[in-house]
Amino acid sequence: MVVSIHTSSYCNEIGRRENNEDAIYPRPGLAAGDTRLFLVCDGMGGHEKGEVASAITSEAIAHYWMINEEQDDTTRKLMAAIEVAVGKMGALDVDADEGNGMGTTLTLLSLGKEAVFVAHVGDSRIYQFRPGVGIVYRSKDHSLVQRWVDAGILTEQEARKHPKKNIITQVILSVPSDKIKPEAAILTDLRSGDYFLLCTDGVIEGWTDDELVDLFNTGGDAEDKMSQIVAVCRERSRDNFSAYLIQIQVEGANDTCRLEEQQGKEFLSDEDWRDIHQARVMREVEEALGNPHREEEDNLEQPEKISYLKGLLDKCLHAINLLLKKKES
Repeated sequence: MVVSIHTSSYCNEIGRRENNEDAIYPRPGLAAGDTRLFLVCDGMGGHEKGEVASAITSEAIAHYWMINEEQDDTTRKLMAAIEVAVGKMGALDVDADEGNGMGTTLTLLSLGKEAVFVAHVGDSRIYQFRPGVGIVYRSKDHSLVQRWVDAGILTEQEARKHPKKNIITQVILSVPSDKIKPEAAILTDLRSGDYFLLCTDGVIEGWTDDELVDLFNTGGDAEDKMSQIVAVCRERSRDNFSAYLIQIQVEGANDTCRLEEQQGKEFLSDEDWRDIHQARVMREVEEALGNPHREEEDNLEQPEKISYLKGLLDKCLHAINLLLKKKES
């Protein structure tokens, strides 16, 4: 099996923000037919820091990837590249020690001859679409609402509109951290015509998974589909939105589907369970209050609702204390 690029397209737009904190690699307009590495990053960290973080990270990882081209694409290689990016960010970030440092999400796709290596950190996302079939692969966001979806507290639809949807649980920072655990996979279920989409959360804000599936089930090439993605995001998204769309060509493809490597998944810690319990309780509170995010503030003054709220919060505090005692013992 030999994998190559059939065509690619991109977007990197400021959207409704004052500055663009997204970065893509190759830089806009520089992708060629023989390009094998693509990255999309969403930066964060105050005025002008987000765009610096995403730009440094994408360029540093790409440079490391090229000078170590003989190495197999693995999570170990990715972690070494991330360490280089962290060092470069740290050298510029004077506020890092005060906790106000810069950071960025990451999505990466590297085409091998017989497989595709994908990895991500944060809530920027990677999709593999197969026209006529649907989603073959989708990365799972490192976010608070995704944890709640996994725990059965929220549905996917509720997570999209939740007020805490932008809280991410992993990010590449300008200071070294042992908490960075990229989720990576080597994908071998590849067919000619498959599309890979790497995108920031600004694209996800504009498009649901079902809408994306419909888009990739219609005709048109990568340029046509990217034009439609941009048009909808300009209408629906409030954030920057950036993406790379790559359509592949496969010679001698097989029909097997093997997930050969996956890193970054771990059992829930006590802190995770505490967050989940709090979320479950607060969801009960919201239902009891008629969803306080949408109601007028004076509704919260109703005595019976305040009493019920206090009871639920007492339960939450009791559960937290039990977890803390368990951890101390």
